[in-house]
Amino acid sequence: DGKWLAPLCIPKPSYRFTEGEGVVTGWGRLRENGKLPNVLQVVSLPLIPKPTCDAFYKRAGYGHFLNSCQLCSGYERGGKDSCQGDSGGPLACKRSDGRYYLCGVVS
Repeated sequence: DGKWLAPLCIPKPSYRFTEGEGVVTGWGRLRENGKLPNVLQVVSLPLIPKPTCDAFYKRAGYGHFLNSCQLCSGYERGGKDSCQGDSGGPLACKRSDGRYYLCGVVS
């Protein structure tokens, strides 16, 4: 019925999402190597400040990994996340104008 459908706006290239929450939707696996869902999955994830994300990557042995136009979202301890098959899907963030904008792509 379209009740839950709305366009996802594209932000200006210079706009940076640095705080708040993002929403990932996808048809990826429900857990690593698990089943594929029959229903579109949705999860809200906090955006992680770049210095914090850089520290996570460094601690994991990746060194400096993110460039200035990338961002991280999720929980440090895991639990809720995107999974196999969600890559390429949207990370949508709601701005103060009430609209959702594409703020990232799952990879």
